[in-house]
Amino acid sequence: LKADRFGNKLWSQYFGGSKVDVIRYLSQTLDGGFLLSGSSESYGPGESDIWIIKASSSGLIEWNKNFGTFRNEYGGNLLETDDGSLFLIGNGDLNNSGDQDIWLIKTNSQGDSLWSKTYGGSGNETGNDILSIGDSSYIILGSTSSFGNGFEDVYLMKTDDSGNEEWLYTYGGSDMENGSSICHSTDGSYLIAGYTKSFGQGQKDIYIMKIDYEGNEIWSQTYGT
Repeated sequence: LKADRFGNKLWSQYFGGSKVDVIRYLSQTLDGGFLLSGSSESYGPGESDIWIIKASSSGLIEWNKNFGTFRNEYGGNLLETDDGSLFLIGNGDLNNSGDQDIWLIKTNSQGDSLWSKTYGGSGNETGNDILSIGDSSYIILGSTSSFGNGFEDVYLMKTDDSGNEEWLYTYGGSDMENGSSICHSTDGSYLIAGYTKSFGQGQKDIYIMKIDYEGNEIWSQTYGT
C-alpha cells in the first residue's frame, strides 16, 4: 500500500497464492523500487519457504524468488549493497535435524543465490534483521536457544563480507528474549529492539538495548505492564 503524507491511499498491490503468504520487511531500492521479504506456503519446494519480491516504484512485481526445502523456512530482513547484490537473513531446518538454524543468503541483483551459510547450535535459532556497518561487515540479529543464559536469548553476530563469523554475543536472562530490529545510533553505537520475559513487568515486555561497536551492552530498558 502506498499512501500520501495524510494517509490517503494512492495505490495498492496484492501478492500471494492459495495458502498463507506473509511479507515481514519492506525497503526501498536504489532504483526507486521496493524489496519485500517474508515467507510463502503457496510457492516454493516445501511447507513454508523464504520469499523475496522485487517490485517497481508502482508496486508491480519485476521478479520474485523462493529459497527452501520440503521443510519450513522463514524469511527475515534483507539489504541491498552498492553493487546491487542482496544479503538476506532468515532461518530454516536445512540439516533435517528438527531445529531451526540462522540462514544467510547472498544473491545477485536478480535474486539468484551466490552463496549461503548457516549458523547455530543444538537448539533453535532465528534470523530477523541484518545491518551493514560500513567496513564490508554485517551484523545479524535474531534469537538463540543454543547459547546464552536461558530459554531463548537475543543473538547478535558480526560477519565479514563472505559470511565468516567475527564475533558473537548473546543477551538475556533466565527466560525468553528475542531481537527483532537493529539500527545505527548517531554516536556510532547500535540500538536493538525486541522483547523480553526475563526482565520488566511480566509476560513479554518491549526490550530496547544500546550496544557499542564491539557488541558490549551500554544500557537496556523495558517497557510494558
